[in-house]
Amino acid sequence: MTDDLSPEEIRRRWYKGDLTWMLRPNGQTKIHDFIVSCALEEDTVDPIVVNAHRRLGKSFLNVLMAVEDAIRDPGQQIKYICGEKEQVRDIFEPLYQQIIASCPDDLMPKRRGFTFRFFNPRWKCKGESTIKLVGANYKMGDMGRGTACDKAYLDEVRDFKNLQYFVQSVLSHQFVGRKSPRLVMTSTVPWSMDHDFTRPFEGYIPQAISRNRYICIPGSENPDFTERDKKIVLSTLPSAGEKTTSYRREVGCELIGDSSRLIIPEYQEIRDSIVLNEYVRPSHFIPHVVLDSGFDPDQTAILFGYVDYMAQLLIFEAAVVEKRMTSRDIATAVKSMEINLGYDKNYYQIRRLADLREKETEDLRRDFNLPFQPVLRFNSDAALIAFRSKIADRQIRLIMPACRDLDYQLQFGYWNEKGSDFQRSESLGHWDAGKAAVYMTRMACWRHNPYPAAHDRDFQQRFGLRQKVFTGGWATTLGKIFHR
Repeated sequence: MTDDLSPEEIRRRWYKGDLTWMLRPNGQTKIHDFIVSCALEEDTVDPIVVNAHRRLGKSFLNVLMAVEDAIRDPGQQIKYICGEKEQVRDIFEPLYQQIIASCPDDLMPKRRGFTFRFFNPRWKCKGESTIKLVGANYKMGDMGRGTACDKAYLDEVRDFKNLQYFVQSVLSHQFVGRKSPRLVMTSTVPWSMDHDFTRPFEGYIPQAISRNRYICIPGSENPDFTERDKKIVLSTLPSAGEKTTSYRREVGCELIGDSSRLIIPEYQEIRDSIVLNEYVRPSHFIPHVVLDSGFDPDQTAILFGYVDYMAQLLIFEAAVVEKRMTSRDIATAVKSMEINLGYDKNYYQIRRLADLREKETEDLRRDFNLPFQPVLRFNSDAALIAFRSKIADRQIRLIMPACRDLDYQLQFGYWNEKGSDFQRSESLGHWDAGKAAVYMTRMACWRHNPYPAAHDRDFQQRFGLRQKVFTGGWATTLGKIFHR
């Protein structure tokens, strides 16, 4: 649009702090208007979240809006933030030079290191605004502490290693006492959904959606992304083209991770058929409790379930997944859940299995009267393959919401970059619930017929053949499952 404006009009807009004439007419302009409309709400810095396709020009838009803010009002302290400091410089520098190419001489900012100082001669009061470049990954972003902030533009947040920590512990306090603060996050979707940007429920995208502060622009909805652009991208992809994960994520903006690193890739494909709100219990079953211990950053995962012998299905009824659980915490959680599920009233004794050190096993037995047998740990690769096979054959069921943590780990558990171990993270731990599920699948009583002989009168007198629907309520006492 530069060719459509006279030098006088360009100069006038620079002094006004209106650089929108540099934006592309569709995607960039739409995002700019959305950010401005969200910023009209006072006294809130709820993140404005942008999920846009590659090459839309998100970084250009962020730099341009930062410059607009710096010129429009005196005293503004603005931060342009990427993951790495080198990344900040490499992204910011060429875009900044492109933007200020038409800047009037008396508005031209002065630079010192990673800080750019702006002074608008039309301001009646004396003062200046600044744009500061920040790398969020360096020392957890703590080097960015100490200064005030009016506007923050977080670019390519998929590359932030500790996004939530940086926003909540470093950045949020810098908005205190500032007028009309603004926090913008822009990115394409990260390769893992277990990221602070995309994580279900707690991630910044789900939160922004619930607060109407989220905008998503896939390539198919942006006329600026031409058929030629699409053809160039597709020419580098396999024959599957638009169906590939990379295209769906980078161009389609779909919230999907990299399936090549998933521990259980089969799970997401058939999840809807094995995750249930309720399941009718068989009249007879052997209750199982399986524990995988961890402390911090790993988690302790305790799973509760049984095999439906006639259907040959393994039912996970409940899960407790927490960090920093002591032996007492474990004992309390196990005993209370066994009572809630009615396992303590079952005809069969509870099978408790655990991946624990000998001392921990002995502590639970001696101090809390809670005996556990050790799980089988040999040939773990074969056990994992067998579990994946059970998933693929739809022989697993999860009851929700009681198994939400297990469901999350099966969906988003990843191998590390070398493929040698499970990826550790704040929310996944060390895939502890997944490991407990593998243990239970391996050691469950698949072939043991729990139905007693017809002449077992003691059983018939003590337990009826009534079935019970369990809906997975975590804190709901289910009462007695069988008649006495």
